[in-house]
Amino acid sequence: DSRSLNKKALEALIQTGALDLLEPNRHQLMNDLDITMEWVSRRAKELASGQGNLFDFFGESSNNKAFDTAPTTNRVQDYSPQEKLRMEKELLGFYISDHPLSVISRSAKVMAPINLCDIPDSVETKTVTAIALILDIKNVTTKKGDSMAILQLEDLTGSTEAVVFPKIFDKVKHLLEKDKRLMIWGKIDRR
Repeated sequence: DSRSLNKKALEALIQTGALDLLEPNRHQLMNDLDITMEWVSRRAKELASGQGNLFDFFGESSNNKAFDTAPTTNRVQDYSPQEKLRMEKELLGFYISDHPLSVISRSAKVMAPINLCDIPDSVETKTVTAIALILDIKNVTTKKGDSMAILQLEDLTGSTEAVVFPKIFDKVKHLLEKDKRLMIWGKIDRR
């Protein structure tokens, strides 16, 4: 029923991977969506008016699923894994099929053995190295007019907030982008 499942809802299902079992190429599903919706609408009208074909009368055979007969456009290359993850995060608020840091997790353990969840709450000051994903950046201007940033960081184990003070911010601001993976050196200061 097209009133229950509109195009926007189908796009969200495709972009979050809910239909990957039908077709793992999400870009192809998005490309085919309009002609598939037209085909489904025509097919529903035919069935409602009694013009269904012999297979519709007896039900689909187990070897011939209705979706297999849906029209398709020319094949297109799938979205990149990063683009799929971006869409999942944008629509769901979290990653479902993977995490942007999982591809570098083995290297990350060697280069930065501390996870964000391992940063002890009891330590007041300590220098740490972590590999994290920037979830959000809030640019701030100090009373003196200097620029700095507050970052929301995430790794495979948790998330935290980090402050980039003006002196460092001037040196690294070109590296600070949402959804970027970075190795971060910093000092924990809970005061």
